Amino acid sequence: MQRLLHRLAIFFVIASVATPVLAWFLGWVVILGAGGGEYHAIHDSDQPASYKLLTFGAWQTGGGPCSLSHIQTLPRDTEIIEHRVGNASGIITKMVYYEAKYQMPDGTVRVTHASGPIPLISHRKDTLIFCILGPALFAASLFFASSHMKSRNDTASTFIVHA
Repeated sequence: MQRLLHRLAIFFVIASVATPVLAWFLGWVVILGAGGGEYHAIHDSDQPASYKLLTFGAWQTGGGPCSLSHIQTLPRDTEIIEHRVGNASGIITKMVYYEAKYQMPDGTVRVTHASGPIPLISHRKDTLIFCILGPALFAASLFFASSHMKSRNDTASTFIVHA
């Protein structure tokens, strides 16, 4: 049993290195695969393709942390009247979408993407941390358990001495 726990602990030590690397890699696959589609949708229709998945906060007056969209071509004298932030999370990645109401130079109001401090699609850091700590803590507990178990030879010799 001690040998089994020791081998399982070694497996989970290896998993504590491999799992976050795999999660980070899969996150980049999602970011690169979905990012292009979202950017094209914003450019073509003023909203990302997954707009319905976003949960938005309340509209805030002014630009706040937002600036003119780097995706849309807007005149330089366009002003942000209000902005809000929408969030959606997957297992490995998250989406943060900044939306603004723009006062256009001709007097019309346009609602579309705004650039913000957080990228549109990025890794979920809490998932990556869990992928590191989960297997590492489990491996440590298995090493601890296996080191505190008595081997069969120790148990047999103790029985013979006391008998």
